[in-house]
Amino acid sequence: MILRAASLGLFGLAQVPEPPPAEVEVRWTAPPECPDREALLRGIAERRGQPLGPGQARIDGRITRSGSRYVLRLDFQAGARRERRELGADACAPLVDATALRIALAVDAATEAAAVEPAEVGPEAAPAEPSATSGQPEAPDSGPSRPAAEASPVPVPPPLAEPLAPPPERRAEAPMDAAPGRAVPRSAAPGGLVRVHGGPEYGAVPGLSGAVGLAVGLLWPRLRLELQGTFVAPRRTELPQADLRAWLLAASVQVCARLGRGALEFPVCGGVEAGSVRGVAHGPTIERAAFGLWVGGVLSAGVAWRFHPRLALWAALQGVAAVHPSFQLRDPLPTVVLFEPSPVSGRVLLGLELRIRDRR
Repeated sequence: MILRAASLGLFGLAQVPEPPPAEVEVRWTAPPECPDREALLRGIAERRGQPLGPGQARIDGRITRSGSRYVLRLDFQAGARRERRELGADACAPLVDATALRIALAVDAATEAAAVEPAEVGPEAAPAEPSATSGQPEAPDSGPSRPAAEASPVPVPPPLAEPLAPPPERRAEAPMDAAPGRAVPRSAAPGGLVRVHGGPEYGAVPGLSGAVGLAVGLLWPRLRLELQGTFVAPRRTELPQADLRAWLLAASVQVCARLGRGALEFPVCGGVEAGSVRGVAHGPTIERAAFGLWVGGVLSAGVAWRFHPRLALWAALQGVAAVHPSFQLRDPLPTVVLFEPSPVSGRVLLGLELRIRDRR
């Protein structure tokens, strides 16, 4: 019966399930287009040469999107070291790579510190153990015990003054706010834009016309520099002496202040515009074409709404005060003004902008 009870007890012990292995404490939330929790753990394992073990680190990270920027709020602890950071970048991947590098370095440093601590304990702190090489039995207590001063303890060598091994060489930490492979500082590299726009125009040609344009430029957080090309569609004016058909082709350079915050921007611009007005006269006594110089200053105020990290809707009201030509019919009749542009012309424009590396 005793043997049977013992065997049943051993069988019961064998059936007890082992507890599941502990998991690494990682809380990670990010937008769908960003690397997930598994990608972060893979990045840490690649930099350490081995995955994180249970209890080596506690990670709490959250990536949110603000306009075209991604913001990481990170709180992690490795051993006795705890860090809280808030970082930003144009994309998610650099944030995850920098997070993996920083956590890998912190965990390796905590592991090295834990391995070095026992070597620094002095011999007096270690408990005395009986000698394992002594094969003689203890002598019976046949008389008064010897004084403690007569005992001959085994000499213990003093602790080494030098460390057992030099600390491993640490890798240089990359700036958390810089994308890998970028050769210039973020603050020195402007962004760019390309825009197509169009809308009604009045004053440069006879009557109400339409204008289309193309703009390219450079973007800084509070400033933009634009080069615009504008074409005003032909319009006709009819007089008894002759008919005149005129259109405008011009280019301008403008400097704009970028007012507003976030996705909503209010650009206020000023610059110069130059080009030519071409007029073609047709009548009983004339059939002739001529060019007239167009030079003036341009002012504009607008609004831009960035509905995507690289796309924005743009609208503006432009006014141009220009030195303009006058198309006249002189010979053989008295001078007759066929058409003269208005001293100030206005445009209402609407367009779509493509932005590249806009750091606003």
